[in-house]
Amino acid sequence: MESCSAVGKEEEKLSKKYKAFREHTEASLEDTLKHLSSLREELSKVDNESQLTSTQLEILGDISKKVDNIVSQVAGEHKDMHGALSKIGKSIDRNFVQDNTGVSQPRVFVGEKSSALNEVLCQHFFRQGRLEIGESLVKEADLSIDETKKLPFTELNFILDACRQRCLDHALRY
Repeated sequence: MESCSAVGKEEEKLSKKYKAFREHTEASLEDTLKHLSSLREELSKVDNESQLTSTQLEILGDISKKVDNIVSQVAGEHKDMHGALSKIGKSIDRNFVQDNTGVSQPRVFVGEKSSALNEVLCQHFFRQGRLEIGESLVKEADLSIDETKKLPFTELNFILDACRQRCLDHALRY
């Protein structure tokens, strides 16, 4: 239960950061829109053929700096959000340890279970196109795998090999 609460605390921190980030971003965007609206007003006062006055150029420069500052602040806060998010993953890794001891116990796959494991491994090798390894395991484990289970994989792997050699005839016939 401690593990869940530790991860929950990290999630709460992220949630608070996200809420603050969202509120600040919305306020920043509104501020940016105000600055751009004032810029639009200033530029609408200028004729197409006349040049900007020094005051208008100064206002344009100030607004540009303000928008750049807002964008860099939002980008920095966004980066901080990624850091907080990765802390949740680290907290999960730290608090939930995988227990793989059952896999390494020699008596886990004994008898019928051993046969089932070997059959699953054979099917995996057939699917991956490792037919020789699968056949070898069938012989060594004394399994009886029906040919109808192997045939689709054999055929598909033959087609895949042909495609790798840029021969598409087999694939088109399939």
